[in-house]
Amino acid sequence: FGRCGGCPWQHVAYPAQLAAKHRRVARALAGLATPAPVVPAPAQLHYRAKGKYVAGRTDGHLALGAWAPDQHVFVDTAGCQVVTRAIDRARGLVVAAAAGARLAPFDERRGTGALRYVIIRQARDGRVLVALVVRSATPADAVAAAARALIADPAIVGVVRIDNDRTDGALAATAPVVVAGDGELPDRIAGVEVALGATEFAQINPVAADALYA
Repeated sequence: FGRCGGCPWQHVAYPAQLAAKHRRVARALAGLATPAPVVPAPAQLHYRAKGKYVAGRTDGHLALGAWAPDQHVFVDTAGCQVVTRAIDRARGLVVAAAAGARLAPFDERRGTGALRYVIIRQARDGRVLVALVVRSATPADAVAAAARALIADPAIVGVVRIDNDRTDGALAATAPVVVAGDGELPDRIAGVEVALGATEFAQINPVAADALYA
């Protein structure tokens, strides 16, 4: 499954994953309770409704991906099979919009560039919210240009800016500021209407969330 390291169970057949996880819970509850059988997820791929990306370069061009495990090496995750197709599509739109607005990826060693991370969240109806995590010195007009290009797509309901000058790897350092469209994404969890921001926690598998709450 490649070098990104985001799916450490990906090489194990799904039934074996469930059995191994059940054994871990059983050991943890030994003498206290017997765990119920694992409820498998309906979909093993394209279920993740939130994507978090590191901005980097592939062949000299802007790309979005992740750091390889145990090493600070950028891995382009275009075409990831775990996020929803809408999120992977939005990832491509962000790359094009950021490149068009001259938002260069941040280079930690040189201290140059603007774009550090991108967060993409999807609602059940396919609508998407995008967060551009940039250095605080990034010009507002550059972020606005990227946001205008993104909001032109009917699937993207809003673009927010998050300033981040931290050095500890945290994605979000300040509260999101709306640049274009809406700052929240309307969704439903277990039949309840919610409004999700770019950085708030929600179960990333919507079908599993429904089952958990039920």
